[in-house]
Amino acid sequence: MGLPAKIPHGGSQKYEPLYVKDAVNAIYLAMHARDLKNRIYNIGSGEMFYLKEIADIVKKYIPSAIFEIGPGYDIAYCTRGPLKTERARRELGYEPHYKINRGIKDYIECMKLVSNTYRSS
Repeated sequence: MGLPAKIPHGGSQKYEPLYVKDAVNAIYLAMHARDLKNRIYNIGSGEMFYLKEIADIVKKYIPSAIFEIGPGYDIAYCTRGPLKTERARRELGYEPHYKINRGIKDYIECMKLVSNTYRSS
């Protein structure tokens, strides 16, 4: 607790975050769809962000959060995006429900609930 999140490189790179609840919803839609025309669907948020922008959003909800983000690119993470999700929208009815602010806020609230549950056990 109180330690900085250190990310050595990747600060010059954009990412397309996808909140887990949107990913789960897409899987659910695909599992229950009838007569699928395709076997592959891109699932994304439709938004691209630098790591610093994501860190700044987290800091809105957790002002004491400390991030150290190095410059450059993370060669392990290929930058693409935003993904083209038209096929998933058309054939599955997929729509991302969690824009980045809402997703981060929801995740923080969930982690607080989990933390409180373990403390009271």
